[in-house]
Amino acid sequence: MALGKSIGEFEYTSRGVTVVGQNETGGGTLQVDYEGTATGYGFVASTVSFTVREAGAKSGTTSANNVAWLENGETMSAVANGVFNESGTNTWRVRSLVIVSDGKIILSDGEVSLAERTYKGKMYAWE
Repeated sequence: MALGKSIGEFEYTSRGVTVVGQNETGGGTLQVDYEGTATGYGFVASTVSFTVREAGAKSGTTSANNVAWLENGETMSAVANGVFNESGTNTWRVRSLVIVSDGKIILSDGEVSLAERTYKGKMYAWE
């Protein structure tokens, strides 16, 4: 499936990590608080949950809650769900479907750098 038209980029920095829980197989959830900017959305705060089923898994699911403070003074929110997989040394590729409070649906494709504590990527229109 091809992605839609590129509508911008995002660049976030981690502000903290919380280990939420661990299951009986060693999997669990990490919550990472990010902040940064996104094209058309100004300043964004985001909490992303990364969940794996078992210890040592190289992929899993993501969910996120986001708030954006636009340059015009308005506020928007968004929820996202997706998947992540190991894409290199201490890096994860993250692909998500983002539903914005104004009704827009965005596809995001990004990379988390664990060493640099960043999450950067591109946004695409749903088509």
